[in-house]
Amino acid sequence: MGLDASVGCPCWRDGLTTAPPVPQDLIVEDEDGYLDLTVPDDAANSALYNAFTLWHLDQACSHRRMKHTSVHISNWAGYRRFQHALGEQGWQHFPTLRAHLPQANGGLLPAPDAEAALAELTLFAAIAPPVDKTILSDEDTGETLMVHVDAYEGTTIWSPAYRAGVDPRGFFVLDVTADPPAETFRAMRFTQRVLDDGRAELTDERQRLILDSPIKSWSEGQAPATRLAVSTSPSEVEAEFGWILDALTAVLRAGIETGNPVRWC
Repeated sequence: MGLDASVGCPCWRDGLTTAPPVPQDLIVEDEDGYLDLTVPDDAANSALYNAFTLWHLDQACSHRRMKHTSVHISNWAGYRRFQHALGEQGWQHFPTLRAHLPQANGGLLPAPDAEAALAELTLFAAIAPPVDKTILSDEDTGETLMVHVDAYEGTTIWSPAYRAGVDPRGFFVLDVTADPPAETFRAMRFTQRVLDDGRAELTDERQRLILDSPIKSWSEGQAPATRLAVSTSPSEVEAEFGWILDALTAVLRAGIETGNPVRWC
């Protein structure tokens, strides 16, 4: 789950597709760059739509689903951290990105704005200093178990009874059944023990808390960590957001090349 993006190919507009299996005057290209039929999608036109869909997916041109470029940008946590880093540098430097980077799945970055957005992306990569990264890690394996995301106020676990997460002051648990929510655990370093009933006991030298499930590894089959610690250290922009920068660069360049919008999905 997360944010993806694509740019449609220009093959239909440029007359480079194979012959469609439906009359050409029934095909229209919408503002998102997708092809569709002008007749209702109902039982009476099901044969037309089935033939059109098969053609559109695999047979119209050399591009799968008539997408010139299709990329995965990031999961939402990584993308929110990227947005925060842009804001830290000052959104006044990135007006096009601020206007068109999505807050949720869906929407467009218009083709005429792709060149300005690419220039702003290049500027960000050039001027952004290292960003502080706060993590909760397994002290025995070094694996990162949680990453602080400002947009979520550090929360990474949402339960009906509590919220848990990490910030620069440590790992925390909030009892959300209290009014107002009450902090029931906070530690920079603590231990975890999985109980016989599957719950987890968290302890440090001054506190103890039982959670309904353990803090788990992202690695399949890895046992839950027993010694956990919070740390904050600087991370270079390329190391932290390089995959996002590469993905956005690819679709922005595709938008410039094809004259089609970037579609967020």
